[in-house]
Amino acid sequence: MPLAERTSHVRWALELLAKVPEAFQTVLDQRRTMIIESHNRLRGMLKQGKIEVTPHQPDILGCYVLVPAVLR
Repeated sequence: MPLAERTSHVRWALELLAKVPEAFQTVLDQRRTMIIESHNRLRGMLKQGKIEVTPHQPDILGCYVLVPAVLR
């Protein structure tokens, strides 16, 4: 696949991700709650203070773009 076409596919995916921040916020809130509860359970057993978690946005580690291949 030519570089220009690959670039176009990746740009499309990143633009799509940028358009739906409210969906990411829901996921971030759920993960934040799960991490706080998990860490605080362990810290409670160890008699340590509670923690606070602050998510950073965007929280995207990677972006895979799957494009069908043309068989020759």
